[in-house]
Amino acid sequence: MVIFEPILPAVLFAIAWIWWSVAAGRKKQPMRMVERFLFLGGCFMVFCFYFIELPLNAVGFWAIADDSTPLNEAIRIVPFQQLIAEIKHLGYYFEIYPMLFGGAALMGLTINLAVKKPMSFKKNVLVAFLIPLACFAFHAIIRLSTGAMWKRADTTDIIWFMIFYSIGYGIWRLVARWAKKRKKLDK
Repeated sequence: MVIFEPILPAVLFAIAWIWWSVAAGRKKQPMRMVERFLFLGGCFMVFCFYFIELPLNAVGFWAIADDSTPLNEAIRIVPFQQLIAEIKHLGYYFEIYPMLFGGAALMGLTINLAVKKPMSFKKNVLVAFLIPLACFAFHAIIRLSTGAMWKRADTTDIIWFMIFYSIGYGIWRLVARWAKKRKKLDK
C-alpha cells in the first residue's frame, strides 16, 4: 500500500497538535495553540516533501522504488547538480520545492514561538542542519541497503532547507527585537 495523498500524515499531525495543546493546558503553560499549529504545519509540509509517496508495506515500497537509477543520480553529493543540469527547465525544477521552502521558513519562524523558552542561535542552526541531514541519510540508507531508490537523497535539499529556515528565523528575530523595543517605549 502506498499513500499518495497526505491524509494520514495530516490526521497524525492534527492529533499531535491536540495532544501538545492539551498537555500544555494541564501544565498550566501558555496555550500557544496558533503558534504550535503553524509550527506543525511547517513540519507537515516538510514531511510531505520528503516522504509522500509513503510506502506502508514492502509491496508499496517496491511499487514506487526505482532500482534502475544510477547511484550517482540517487545520492547527489554535489550541491545544485540537478539545478545546473536543468538550467533551461527552471520552472519544472522549482515546481517541486515550494513545500520545502514554505515548510522550512514556517518552521524557522514559529519554532521559537511554539516552545516554552526560545532556543539559542546555536540550537536553531543545529535544527536547521539536522532535520534535512536526517532525511538525506534516511533516503541514502534506503538506497544503499535495498538498491532501490524511493526518493533521491540530494545535498541541495539540505542547503535549501537551511536557507529558508534561516529566513524564517531571521524574520522571527526581527519581530522579536522590534517587539522588545516597542515594549520598552511603552513603559
